[in-house]
Amino acid sequence: MLLADLTDAARIVGVSVWDPARAAHAGLQTSQLADHLQREAATALEAARTEFPRLEPRLIRGGEVAGVLGVAASERADLLAVGSHGGSRSSGIGFGSVASAAAHRASCSVLVARRTDGGSFPVGSSMPVTARSTQARQQR
Repeated sequence: MLLADLTDAARIVGVSVWDPARAAHAGLQTSQLADHLQREAATALEAARTEFPRLEPRLIRGGEVAGVLGVAASERADLLAVGSHGGSRSSGIGFGSVASAAAHRASCSVLVARRTDGGSFPVGSSMPVTARSTQARQQR
């Protein structure tokens, strides 16, 4: 199936997670940084919606890995697409921590997408994609 065919039939749920605990660990003014992180997460969803107008946005507060995998599980996703910052192999990092955790722990297939120079996939966003019909879901 071509990707274009998949997206025509699929529900696309965009997930962006913000974690206010990061501010506390950094020793910064928690409320200001938490507000900044929430705005940044919302902006990532808006950017994704520009590329995928039918996107169903989910702004989640909490840990990135738990948030992304939780939405993928609750939506019974067939595919989880995650952005990667593309750490270098020389540093021993092939994917970012969320992409790596998703690849190892998700209950569905995972697509790790890197931003190209033209960059259309928002790094830091994740999209559980559900393409099965309602009847096929009920048979799961």
